[in-house]
Amino acid sequence: MQTFRCSTQFILDRLAEMDARHRRWQRERIQNSNYSGSWTDLMWASLGDGTAVANTGAETSMLAGLSGNEQPIIPALHFCGQKAVGKSVRFEACGLFSNTLTPTMQFFGRISSTVGTGTLSGAVWGQSKANATASGVSNQLWWGQLNAVCRTPGIGSAQAILACDGWICSPGFATAGFLPMEVSAPDTASHTVGIDGSVQNYLNWSLVWGTASASNTATLIRAMLFGLN
Repeated sequence: MQTFRCSTQFILDRLAEMDARHRRWQRERIQNSNYSGSWTDLMWASLGDGTAVANTGAETSMLAGLSGNEQPIIPALHFCGQKAVGKSVRFEACGLFSNTLTPTMQFFGRISSTVGTGTLSGAVWGQSKANATASGVSNQLWWGQLNAVCRTPGIGSAQAILACDGWICSPGFATAGFLPMEVSAPDTASHTVGIDGSVQNYLNWSLVWGTASASNTATLIRAMLFGLN
């Protein structure tokens, strides 16, 4: 019987080849959005607090006043082409609020091809009910999250179809737990929104107080946008 002997270097070379094949398989089978090289990409983060929304009953952006007037962006062509099927993004926000009596708070997430936090006409990819708050809240935290998954890539107005969902919560709300955010006023069966996937899209996060009062004030203190794949 012929005996085959292999050196330590031979074994190390074969292991290196196996590792290279495995890494190549990972790159081919697992795709990310390639902005930072990590599997979950931090595409944008706020740098500082937004301007407080107070003494108004009109819808007002909570992103206004951020350092450099920055705004989260979904790049052009992000939701175009067959590779965009299933591509997902997540927006997270949190802040503080204080009130007098029990005013309602209604949060909106919007997406628009028009830059500027003052643009509040963009498509809604998440909105809450006008949720009642507890009485006499002072500097209470609130948290919100919106998710979007591309079902149909597309070029042109409302041709890229995103399935959306989200929630808002706070210990300062009259109702505990995770309260829904949907593409139209909850509770609804609607859960998709159409955008133009070929252009740059800007995200906004806004608030409507049920009662205008100088004592009803809310501030965004952190927001982040993630590419999930």
